[in-house]
Amino acid sequence: MATLSRADGTRVHRYLPLSLSPSVRDYLRESITAGTASAVKVRVKGNLEQFPFLDAKQGQFQISADVRNASYRYVPRTLQSPQALPWPALTQLNGELLIDRNQLQLRGVRAQVAGTPGLQILRADALLSDLGKLGVVTVSAKMQGPLTQALAMVNASPLGPMTGRALARAVATGDADYQFKLTLPSANLARSTVQGSVLLAGNDIQISPDTPPISRARGSVNFSENGFTIASVQARLFGGEARLGSVIALDWCIRHSAFLRQRESAQCLERKAYF
Repeated sequence: MATLSRADGTRVHRYLPLSLSPSVRDYLRESITAGTASAVKVRVKGNLEQFPFLDAKQGQFQISADVRNASYRYVPRTLQSPQALPWPALTQLNGELLIDRNQLQLRGVRAQVAGTPGLQILRADALLSDLGKLGVVTVSAKMQGPLTQALAMVNASPLGPMTGRALARAVATGDADYQFKLTLPSANLARSTVQGSVLLAGNDIQISPDTPPISRARGSVNFSENGFTIASVQARLFGGEARLGSVIALDWCIRHSAFLRQRESAQCLERKAYF
């Protein structure tokens, strides 16, 4: 086992054995663009002809390190088409880096989202399933911050086209809590998926100028690349209190099948086609 007390995070790719595919080194060089690593441990044990020891019985290959103030672009621009919007990088990242055989993991991460200084990632985990083939990148995160910045992040990234740009003209106020999981096949990013939820805490929202404003919204909104579900959101709508229970699907078209249980305003029920 070899150890390093401190290392430049942008040079992690240089610590890898030469027998690994050049694509692995390229990915790490392009994805980790800032930061330092401490408590670096490199373990290699076994017949090197069988490296990187995909079968645990063959041997061990592992690199672990504590990473500080790193920038991680989990989908480097070189993996995207020139016209594609960039995936937002994680900045000021602190967490554990682990390369175990042919997998790369970032665990227990706290970070920010590039370009949205108010969004704080409270915890995230990232996994690259196969370094040899640059397999599937999975990012799971819990996040908190201004809803307006979260909308900006969606619209400036591939999430905008994935959701049919349904939120391109949305406006909102206040902070919210978010959870999401991105699944990004490196070889075919067009098949990327997203699943997540937004926990509203009294936010004001308007999806577009021609839809009614919703105020003081409280509750959970679940979303994916196919649509979103409003899960019993309490809000003010058309001047009265309403409980929204809506499913919006089919490429995020704003074609709504909603049912509103309105305690005060018959007008709200008459205009339920908005949802």
